[in-house]
Amino acid sequence: MIVSTDNTLSSFPTLIAHRGARAVAPENTLASFQQALALGARWIELDIQRTIDNQLVVLHDATLQRTTSGTGYVHSQLWDEIRLLENGSWFDADFHNERIPLLSEVMKAVPQDIHLDIEVKPQAASGMHAYQLAEALLDVLYQSGRMETAIVTSFSMHALEAIRSLDLNVQLGVLHHGRPRAKTVMNQLERINAVWYFQNVLTITKSLVQRLHENGIQSGVFTANSPRTLHHALLCGVDFVVTDDLTFAQNYYTGMTSPA
Repeated sequence: MIVSTDNTLSSFPTLIAHRGARAVAPENTLASFQQALALGARWIELDIQRTIDNQLVVLHDATLQRTTSGTGYVHSQLWDEIRLLENGSWFDADFHNERIPLLSEVMKAVPQDIHLDIEVKPQAASGMHAYQLAEALLDVLYQSGRMETAIVTSFSMHALEAIRSLDLNVQLGVLHHGRPRAKTVMNQLERINAVWYFQNVLTITKSLVQRLHENGIQSGVFTANSPRTLHHALLCGVDFVVTDDLTFAQNYYTGMTSPA
């Protein structure tokens, strides 16, 4: 059973597949995104890093060694080097043919009606590199026709400010791990004209969600993978839940007769 991704049709939060279906496939790979689609995902979250030649690649870490056959920082290597790296056998030998995809490749592989949450990693947008990344990202969004179905999120206000300075239409979202004051959150959102906000599920509060909704902000949490965190998200009234395990989250919510 699939939880609706349209909040007007469901009393439960919309689920976002974190780095694809990373419970059953290597994160941030085309295989992971395809698995998420097979499980009924209508929203997919992914991370982007920047190569030294300003190519946007889909990878969570600033370094290569955790999930690939390479080593070193992504931002210090050329795309022609990175494209050759193996990116799946760390998860399971069956995925040994997976490679690090370009963001533009993901745009082509994922149907246009699927929503994307593109997280800009802070390391990819440091200093003046933020504007290089912003230009490349906006080019991909416009070339792929994704301006209506993609949001761009980050923990880095510097990255988000750079993107906003170049484009007034792109949908932006602020991310927070800790327990920021509501006033701080609202000020950051207003500063970049953002209408999306995501916070760690362990620190989000119902009062903050209410404040966000009063100001027309879509709210979400990351990363909810247990009954306790999924239930807390529901109690807080968030619009979106980012999860590693779509099947578990789907079963949890569809097993409830009504929201608590």
